[in-house]
Amino acid sequence: MQEIARLKPIAPPGSKPFMPWAITTSMIAIVFLMLSVGSQHFVALVAAAQTAETVENYPQWELPQKAKARLGKGGVGDIQFSPDGSLLAVGSSIGIWLYDAKTGKEISLFAGQSGYLEFSPDGRFLANSGVDSFSALGDSRWKKGVELWEITAGHKMPFQDMPPVAAALRFSEDGRTLISLNASRDTINRLNIETGSRTENKLGERLGYVHLETYALMEDKIAIGMFDGGIELWDMETGEKLSTLREDTEEIQLPNRVTHDNRVLAVEFSPDGTLLATGDRDSINLWNTTGDAAPITLQKHISYPDECVLAFSPDGKKLASGSNDKTVQLWDTTTGKLLTTFAGHLSSVDQLAFSPDGTTLASGSSDGTIRFWNIKTGTSLQHSITGHLWWLRDVSFFKDSFTIVSVAYNGVITLWNLETSEKTTLQTLTTLEGTRRPNWMPDLAFSPDGTKLACSGIDNNSSKWSDYVLRLTDVSTGRELAAFPGPGSELVFSPDGKTIAGRYSNNSIRLWHTETGKILDIPNDEGENGELIIRALVFSPDGKKLVSGSMGGYVQMWDVEAGVELSSFFEEEPVVDHHYQDPIVNMTFSPDGSLLAVGTVQQLRLLGNLKKTGFKGVPYDPEVWGEALVFSPDNSVLVIGFTGSSDIALWDLKTGNKITTLDGGTVSIEALTFSPDGKTLVSAGADGTVLLWDWDEVLASGQEADKNRASVAQASEAVLKFAERIAENAANARYIATVEQIYHENRWKNIFEELNDPATAMFGYVERELFAQISQIGKTVDGKADYVERLHKLMDTIPDKPSVHLNTHFALAEFYRNNDMPDKAEMHIRKTGFITEDAWLTLGPFDNISGIGYDTAYIPEDATQIDTTKKYDGIDGQIRWQKIKDDTLNGYIGLGDDVDWQVAYAFAIVTSPDEREVQLRFDSDDQGTVWLNGEQIFTHLKTFTAKIDNYIIPVTLKQGANSILVKVCEEIGGWGFYLRITDTDGNPFEDLKISHPADDN
Repeated sequence: MQEIARLKPIAPPGSKPFMPWAITTSMIAIVFLMLSVGSQHFVALVAAAQTAETVENYPQWELPQKAKARLGKGGVGDIQFSPDGSLLAVGSSIGIWLYDAKTGKEISLFAGQSGYLEFSPDGRFLANSGVDSFSALGDSRWKKGVELWEITAGHKMPFQDMPPVAAALRFSEDGRTLISLNASRDTINRLNIETGSRTENKLGERLGYVHLETYALMEDKIAIGMFDGGIELWDMETGEKLSTLREDTEEIQLPNRVTHDNRVLAVEFSPDGTLLATGDRDSINLWNTTGDAAPITLQKHISYPDECVLAFSPDGKKLASGSNDKTVQLWDTTTGKLLTTFAGHLSSVDQLAFSPDGTTLASGSSDGTIRFWNIKTGTSLQHSITGHLWWLRDVSFFKDSFTIVSVAYNGVITLWNLETSEKTTLQTLTTLEGTRRPNWMPDLAFSPDGTKLACSGIDNNSSKWSDYVLRLTDVSTGRELAAFPGPGSELVFSPDGKTIAGRYSNNSIRLWHTETGKILDIPNDEGENGELIIRALVFSPDGKKLVSGSMGGYVQMWDVEAGVELSSFFEEEPVVDHHYQDPIVNMTFSPDGSLLAVGTVQQLRLLGNLKKTGFKGVPYDPEVWGEALVFSPDNSVLVIGFTGSSDIALWDLKTGNKITTLDGGTVSIEALTFSPDGKTLVSAGADGTVLLWDWDEVLASGQEADKNRASVAQASEAVLKFAERIAENAANARYIATVEQIYHENRWKNIFEELNDPATAMFGYVERELFAQISQIGKTVDGKADYVERLHKLMDTIPDKPSVHLNTHFALAEFYRNNDMPDKAEMHIRKTGFITEDAWLTLGPFDNISGIGYDTAYIPEDATQIDTTKKYDGIDGQIRWQKIKDDTLNGYIGLGDDVDWQVAYAFAIVTSPDEREVQLRFDSDDQGTVWLNGEQIFTHLKTFTAKIDNYIIPVTLKQGANSILVKVCEEIGGWGFYLRITDTDGNPFEDLKISHPADDN
């Protein structure tokens, strides 16, 4: 579809910066397309979609400070009609837009994070659930809780005790109470609108991957759609389960395969609460909540939807449904018959809302539009709302300094003419082909002049899903120019736009010549066994060299013409605990080619001629890294756009000082570029907007130190030289030794800073990975006394973090083991109180599909002894007790990685010289249960990373041998547990003997 719009003249910059926006898989919907469509029909569909439409002007309100313009409104979130039907509230990634429901014209914008929306019954207030752009459980530093806006006044209510981030909202019928379910899914909050006071009560514990549940609220009950397909009703006051409408579902047959994944995608109560509509991957159903009647099935899906949205009409007689088939369907809730189908969206339908009088239905789509439908006539109303595109992946100038071109994750191209104020939006083949790969997000990259778009695509002439092409698209028309064989990721154009480079397999590079069709493959012998995975690519300014960066932090330079390696920098870091420690995420050359910026998850470094620059490096904060990098046209400034933060940082390369930090207004800056005349900096991000910055004004305003920003730490002292490989000589050896020393100094500094960061304690695996780095240093360090001194200093520097002290003892123990000092190693292990890896026997894996393992006893779980010779039926056949395979000495009993839906047991024996009161300090990932001497003493249902001492269990050890049995039920991802034995003050016992049956035989 082609849209022409007149942009309102740029408004003065707004003073309110807005917060980041959460990007989740559920927001990334893919359009439906029958698999039988051939390539010729494919092109015809694109052409048919390019019809003209006029888009109304919209204002440039609430701009971030120093920004001159914003292009785009942010992606479509929740939509709600006001009680009188005059307003439509649209939650977006930059705030809440209020529209005139009759005309679709903008009225106002409440800037900030926006989640679920709810009007008060009298229409005076609009509640926003808030969002957390990092954690699905609403507990990270980017969380922003519930907000209550007074609509007429246009300001937030200044209540001090607002609820935290909510997963669902509802006003009471009298409008005096705002009810919310917090994002951790265990607490119901009630906010008194008149007094601002808040009360809360807990929901009972339940099995499952709770942050993948779906919810619907009434004043007295809550409906919960489970990850395993179960549907339950719970009492809002008592927090107890009322009934189960459906148990977890068994396998479902899809066109190409059988799956157990039938998660509930949506739940919605009818206005009177007597009906519950549910949508899952298999069907849409209507349930009677007051009895035991069988549900009415409205639709059996023939595809495999990733999205489902439901809405009841005000009288409850109609139900609207939408999904990634691009249509809206209207159902009779009494008969279950399909009344009509509304078609017109070009991508998935993500939001639905009925007007209060039931005559109009609004639908929001990932195609960037909100459409209105007449319920009586079954037709589309003439007015619509446009400009709400999601997640921009790249931005460029189109031929000149007056036209900006952006591309969204789904291949939608938008051209913005800054002189004529015209906007053109184009759908591409990438937009239409997504159904063959649900949730697939191919790489997208513009040519340097912005006239072409490169994208990995599916070969539509092939019946195989695994047949890919590299697609070249004309940006001005949206039509395909050429398709070259082979998949490609990490795509990048050469400076002349004639060659595209991409990762062809994990460790190989492919070069496509766009004019001749010639293909050159560059195999990488360093990664022939799969150790090396290329993560970033960049051409040198002259186009003669190509630089690749790996997940392990290895940088290589290649001759583009010959396809041979010229040089390499840094070393490939080994995988620790199945994780890469510091993968490279991006790289960019300075315009004159003298500097190469290399960005990893933890830091940014410069390679090249550093004699004229004072910039030494930037260590990033935890959970924040530079996603986009660009040098200023005159080589004097490095600009870094971050993910996990809304910041754009400017660094003076001559002095090494930070000039200023801009608020980019999004959780992730995906792309940065300069206009050809160098006067404008442009940023594009995950919030779906493009921001324009006057470069001279930004530099002038940045002369004062930006003391209030903390997204990037101060420059480190790293000094690393970019040089061709040369024969080693004495001078070079001395230089390298100096560089290595400084490099290691900075590694220690970065580790100390991260361990001091409160955010590190939120995730057990982060601390494990930091100590894995410390242990790796210990294996190669020359100064052994200095290494030990640093570890003792670490404990002194961070006295209030027991987990740091415990991990430090393990690092010292491993160091002493590696240096043939077993007695010292054992001394440090005893100081932890952990039952270590070598003291456990494990048994597994068993089946945990849909969470069945928690309630299934695969062995006699009250047994106090085990038979190490007995065999059991596991997932992979016959299994028996065996020594644990995890040989990493850190107290974490790792049961595996990338493991889904499995169960394992672990068994150990603790011998005590007397009867005594002790504490078992335990946690597991995911659900865990502990038995002591055959008696169950503890269980938990959480599904999150394990942390040291998260649960403290007081128990009594009997004199002699005590058996400990642990059961861990894994859902998705990492898998393991911690368990240590201490007194009430957390101190270990020196006289306990730890063993397993194999040791005693």
